[in-house]
Amino acid sequence: MKPKHVRYPLLVISLLFALAAKADGYHVSGKILRPDGTPVEGTAVSFNLEVLSTDATCVVYQETINNVDMSGSKGRFNLVLGSGTRVYSSGDMPLEKVVSNGAALTCKGGTIFHPVATDERSLRISFYDGSAWQSFAAQKLKAVPFATESRNAQSATKLGNYDASSLLRVDGGTAPAMTPAQMTTLLSVITDYNQFLKAETDPTVQGFAKNALPTCAAGYTLTSNGTNLTCVQDQAGTNFTLPTGTSGQVLKHDGSQWKAATMAIADISNLNTELSNKLNKAALPSCGTSQTMHYNSVSDVWDCLALTLPLGGDVTGTTGISQVSRLRGINISATAPTSGQVLRYNGTDWAPATVPTGTGTVTSVSAGTGLTGGTITGAGTLGLANTSVTPGTYGSATQIPSFTVDAQGRLTSAGGTTVNIISGVTSANAYITVANGSTAPVITANVGTTANTLAAGNDARFTDSRSPAGTAGGDLSGTYPNPTVAKIQGKSVNVSAGYFDGGSLVYDSALASWKTTSPCDAGWTLINKGEPFCAQKLSSTGTNFAASMTQCLNAGAKLCDLQQAVGLCQSDFIATDTSLWIGQLTDNSSAHVILCSAASNTWAAGTFTFATTQDGSLPIVPYCCKNRR
Repeated sequence: MKPKHVRYPLLVISLLFALAAKADGYHVSGKILRPDGTPVEGTAVSFNLEVLSTDATCVVYQETINNVDMSGSKGRFNLVLGSGTRVYSSGDMPLEKVVSNGAALTCKGGTIFHPVATDERSLRISFYDGSAWQSFAAQKLKAVPFATESRNAQSATKLGNYDASSLLRVDGGTAPAMTPAQMTTLLSVITDYNQFLKAETDPTVQGFAKNALPTCAAGYTLTSNGTNLTCVQDQAGTNFTLPTGTSGQVLKHDGSQWKAATMAIADISNLNTELSNKLNKAALPSCGTSQTMHYNSVSDVWDCLALTLPLGGDVTGTTGISQVSRLRGINISATAPTSGQVLRYNGTDWAPATVPTGTGTVTSVSAGTGLTGGTITGAGTLGLANTSVTPGTYGSATQIPSFTVDAQGRLTSAGGTTVNIISGVTSANAYITVANGSTAPVITANVGTTANTLAAGNDARFTDSRSPAGTAGGDLSGTYPNPTVAKIQGKSVNVSAGYFDGGSLVYDSALASWKTTSPCDAGWTLINKGEPFCAQKLSSTGTNFAASMTQCLNAGAKLCDLQQAVGLCQSDFIATDTSLWIGQLTDNSSAHVILCSAASNTWAAGTFTFATTQDGSLPIVPYCCKNRR
């Protein structure tokens, strides 16, 4: 099975190029029919127009025309190349330049196309029908625009018997018309151009300037005042160099020449006026610490004045002579401290005080709760106070002791509770036996498998002995031990439709009950291979790819993918040695099919055109697949 040439799912029966040069572009018209003969009549069809090189390998111009209303057109369209949205144009040239053979063109992608005068262009049209882009083979542009460009260019390669390369031309402008007299003059110039050349007999500067230059003495330079040239002597009188100055000097002209000089205030325009009301720094004194500059109006001088501002708050005195006399508003004692003392508040002032050494004597100890001895000021004894508990032993063979404890852990009361002694223990039946039935009875459970014995957990007598009985209720019907599920969450279960392999239980609001449903629609078969799906064979004869895809879409399904097709083959759902479509190539060049040998559950894949058979022999049958309900 070998690939064949691709034919598009949507075919152009007639593509007519009526290309007429207009101010807005070139007319392109044609007709589009589907393989079944129906026309494309969409309300918003998009077109892509590409102008190609002679060999149709180089795109030199591309534009799109969108939302073309073809409703009621019977598939006919009429476009104007040059009126759409430009996607690409060589060198951003206008369309009429792109179809011209007058210059090299840059292809979309970067390569260069060098057209010759006789080169034609091709036009390739693609359109979008709502599902995928479809392309037509490139068509040669024979008449227009080359009727107005290429053919004229071809006939203009010679003028008389002279090639275009043998003629003079004007680039970037318009050549003026020449009279016969002007042509005669031009030829005379070309014939005897030496008449415009003359040897100079005076090699001096004045001779070269035709006596227009003045004669300057040594050390002078030639300068212009804008109208005439004059001789000017430089500052040194020998050569034109800058004068030598000292640090801080500037180049200053004295009216006749440039000299190095110190710049004066008068040399700067308006500087005296600007500085007339400004204070000279030299007139200001140099003040010391805690001093401020002060103007004395009597002597009309600036002098220095010490700052003596009075201070307040916790600080007293003046600026430069200040003293902290309080802390947080509390006076500090005037008493001078000694070494080791601290500043301590004595209830009135902050005063120097010695830190205590930490030694001392306990002066008294008082007796607390539960203690006796009173308050001890020198020496004494503390003892435990008596409680109301009677001294003695509590608890015996017939009594259990009981106590009360207060918050200090003392026993405030003590006593005992008498224990009743069991005696004479007997058993009323054989299930329990009692040995030594007086003071220390031994009670034994009689476990066994016979009558008058207790049954163990694995006793065979438990079989069916605890199974429920009677009428079932709730979502169950019938009787125990074999009830039937008649409802789910209180809704009835209706199985009148029967049971289906791979079916589902769905809720029907119209019936107000659950019901069983088939996993596939009527006429479809459930295939339990991999992920289960529903399949149907729509036709027994070969059908091309586009018609097969349309039939599946109309049936609410799609062409089976490769995994589903293999599942059909392995399930013997496909007739022996049958080919079926499984999907279109991403580049729209052809489609995949598989050949299924259902008898042996084998398959093989291949790539074929969109026709109805493989190489004109084995028909390709449409099988459709969709998900379960």
